[in-house]
Amino acid sequence: MTEPLKILILEDSPYDAEEVMRRLELSAKFVCGFRLATDKATYLQALDEFCPSVILSDHSLPQFDSKEALIIARGRYPEIPFIMVTGTISEEFAIDMIKAGADDYILKDRMTRLPAAVIAAVQKRKVEAEKRRLEQEREFDRNNLKALINNTNDLMWSVDLDLRLITANEAFDRMILNMTGTTVAKGSDVLPDVFKPEQLARFRKYYERAFSGESFTEIEHTELPDNIWSEISYYPIYNGDSVTGAACFSRDITQRKIMEQEIMELKMQEQKKIARAILKAQEQERNYLGWELHDNVNQLLAAAKMLLSVAQYNIEKIPELITACQDNIENAIQENRKIAQGLVVHDFETIPFQDQLISLGDNMLKRSGIQVIMDTSGLQEDGLEDEQKLVIYRIAQEQFTNIVKHAEARLVYVSLCTAPGEFRMIIFDNGKGMEAGTKTEGIGLRNIRGRLVIFNGAVDIRTSPGKGFTMEIAIPLTI
Repeated sequence: MTEPLKILILEDSPYDAEEVMRRLELSAKFVCGFRLATDKATYLQALDEFCPSVILSDHSLPQFDSKEALIIARGRYPEIPFIMVTGTISEEFAIDMIKAGADDYILKDRMTRLPAAVIAAVQKRKVEAEKRRLEQEREFDRNNLKALINNTNDLMWSVDLDLRLITANEAFDRMILNMTGTTVAKGSDVLPDVFKPEQLARFRKYYERAFSGESFTEIEHTELPDNIWSEISYYPIYNGDSVTGAACFSRDITQRKIMEQEIMELKMQEQKKIARAILKAQEQERNYLGWELHDNVNQLLAAAKMLLSVAQYNIEKIPELITACQDNIENAIQENRKIAQGLVVHDFETIPFQDQLISLGDNMLKRSGIQVIMDTSGLQEDGLEDEQKLVIYRIAQEQFTNIVKHAEARLVYVSLCTAPGEFRMIIFDNGKGMEAGTKTEGIGLRNIRGRLVIFNGAVDIRTSPGKGFTMEIAIPLTI
């Protein structure tokens, strides 16, 4: 023992007190300091001022004895070891004092055991104090855990191998009360009869999986008494190497499910809008093709046919008429080529992607008197798949058409770049922009969104009256 011990001696005989001190000082096992009390008053004062590590008490003092001293010590400082050092006492009295809280007793004519008794009493009290501290900590932890468990809306319970309830939190009790009108007592069947037979069968299989040592989570839908979705986790409870039951945790995910369903419905509605937009765009393309063939190509061919008919009856004009027919047929071929260029799937291996975009801008915008600035310095074609290139080309084609028809622009700026994990294209025109409150979700933009959604892309529109129109698209890349 390395700590100095503060020893309070309650003794009215100076000789006996000195003998006690001498016995303890001669012991090489510990260092100690002493305080002598000869009556009740000095004893009480010493308890408060000296704060002893051990109390050594004679049994009989004038108007004061060890029994009363023990009661005072246990009432004020129950953790201080109390040892009687006295003359002859009865065995019955010694047993009563031990029962009352004394740690030991030493007869004055046998004090050789005193140092060992002091060490043993101090060690015993330290062990007891440590046990109390640990128990208090465990009790504190238990209370905290109980508070946490009972103040959560998640259901927590455990069952034995016979599906009998071992323990449950208050949320579980409330749930059962709400379902059945009564609570489940410990030791009762944990599965109430309100469940449907197929649900009961599923739950029993879940518990059997946990009893086999498996930990897992399942989603369960319960219609009674409310329409509830639950996420239930099952864990085996072990005693040594054997499974003795299952611990279960259930979380109400009804709101999450409702939100998922709402999001799914919104996605389905958006997909339907996109599908309708694509169909409408396809129908417009068909109408456009029909108009172009009827109003342009067919008219040129019809004119050529008419000229050939005239040539049958005007032999002298045959060279002139044939030349005119050739011009009409050549124009029809050129118009047909223009239509085909807008519909054909482009070959990006033969003609580079950026070259085709530059050509598209020249044919659609420059021929309409619009200046085009196209920045492809940040574009790396190798990062794009052919399907992505086609979608980007069609989006540019769609936007260029909108600019020619509606923007009244003099300048169009196009930027294309590939960054790690993403492609971006910006198309800006300095036209009239959109008036405040004007709807921008037209068929063209829906068609663009429909093309982008295939590749998880997104489009951002920025416009205001007199400030032009900016379209920015982004497509995630896998390489």
